[in-house]
Amino acid sequence: MPTKKQQRLRQKQKRHGISYEYVYVDADGNEIEAPAADAKPTKKDTGAKAASKGRPVRKIPEPSWRRALKWSGGFTAVMIVIAATSSKGNPAAGVLVALLYGAALTPGFYWMHRFQYRASQRRKDAQPTKR
Repeated sequence: MPTKKQQRLRQKQKRHGISYEYVYVDADGNEIEAPAADAKPTKKDTGAKAASKGRPVRKIPEPSWRRALKWSGGFTAVMIVIAATSSKGNPAAGVLVALLYGAALTPGFYWMHRFQYRASQRRKDAQPTKR
C-alpha cells in the first residue's frame, strides 16, 4: 500500500501529466535509441532458476532412543538451571520436577523424531524420479 507521500506524488503526476522515460547515452555523451525489447535477456535465458532447484533436502536421521535421550538431557539441563535459580524456598523440589519432566518427555522426543523421519520419507517417496 503506498504511503501518503507516494499517493500525493502520484496525484500530482496525473494532474500535470508528468511522465518519465529512460534516456540512453553512449560513451561520447550523445543520446542513442533505446535497445530493442528482444535484446534484453529474460528470466528463462539467464538460467538462474534452472541452476538452483530450491533448498537442498536435509537428510533426517532415523529415530533412536539414544538421540531422544540426548535431546531430553539437554532439555533437562536447561530446566534444572532454571528451576535452581528461580525457586525461592526449596531448590531441590524444582530440580526434582525438572528431572521428572525430562524423564516424561524422553518418549515425546522419540515420537517427534519418528514423525519427522516418516514425514521426510513420505516426501521423498512422493517426489517424481529424475530422468
